[in-house]
Amino acid sequence: DMLLQEDLIQLLPMINEANAMSEELGKKVKFEIALVSSQALGLEHEKTEVMVKMKHMENENEWMFSRNDFINRKYLMQEMYANYMQGDEDWDVPQERDPFWEPPETEVLVGTVHVYLQSLGYMIELQENLAIADYRGTDQGHLSVEVRPCNESWDDIEEEYFIDNPAELIDRKIYFKLIIPFARGLPQRFASSWCKYKFFLEEKSTQTQVVSGTINPEYKHENKFQYTVTKQLIDYIAEKPLVIEIWGTQKGDSKTSKQQKSSPAKTAKDTKPAKVNDKKETANKNKEIKVPVQNSSIPVTEVASLNNKIQGLIENAQASGQSTIEINQLVNLLNDQQSTTTANNSSSKPADTKVSKACIIQ
Repeated sequence: DMLLQEDLIQLLPMINEANAMSEELGKKVKFEIALVSSQALGLEHEKTEVMVKMKHMENENEWMFSRNDFINRKYLMQEMYANYMQGDEDWDVPQERDPFWEPPETEVLVGTVHVYLQSLGYMIELQENLAIADYRGTDQGHLSVEVRPCNESWDDIEEEYFIDNPAELIDRKIYFKLIIPFARGLPQRFASSWCKYKFFLEEKSTQTQVVSGTINPEYKHENKFQYTVTKQLIDYIAEKPLVIEIWGTQKGDSKTSKQQKSSPAKTAKDTKPAKVNDKKETANKNKEIKVPVQNSSIPVTEVASLNNKIQGLIENAQASGQSTIEINQLVNLLNDQQSTTTANNSSSKPADTKVSKACIIQ
């Protein structure tokens, strides 16, 4: 996908620069690329979204940003860093304006489960304990789900009741309950959680109660449905899973905030007078941080070659069932391509040109 490759080429240098600024300013967060499939987001269209994950290195809280949201934050980071380099005592803005900070109350998608409803077409009860998968396909706990066919009094139907072919239900009324009793083993960083879903043609999501203070929440959710069966409903039950999203808010960490306030990164005004050699060394370090990765541009004539290599990485990852690509793999591609470009232009550039440390993602 050409658009996906363009997004990767654009975002990788920005993420590299954001990580360098975060380290220099002592913000204790790290950014990385996340390739998120539409299935992981509970969407029907088959498209992979390029997003950016921000992870706090101490409390391990994570947030996902869209491409546009991250780019906006990155420019705010640059402004903060410029103020820091100029010795502005007020460079460290309040938390609510800090582009390196996100409140723990922000809603975060823990993961999704896909409930296949074919048994409902035969009016057979379904009881499942399903793995909650995040965008990488990694288990984030388990969710208990039940689908119980009922009679018009909302009592469970008798075991003798049997449908040989779901098409027999067309034009008849069916009654059933969707029950979400509990979840187990959610990640420790979550302070509260709840579930959301849309069934069939519903436009608005149905939400369970919010449960706080446990990673083994008891949602005790029950929703009753009644439909006059149509072919569209039969096709939905037979072909499309019910996607249940598990959302949560993460635990705050006041200790981390206090440490950052009491031990901020030094500005130019805080630095003691240094010897000439020390000044030279400090200047070189600051220069390394400030070097933008975008300056290491790749000629237009070589972009096609780079795109083919990135596409190869994507295809290999998909063939292996992976939903993410290691940042180092992508950075190595960019560095290899840059090395090729440098070699081609060696006649006009010094042979001992150094690469800024700020351009390397750890």
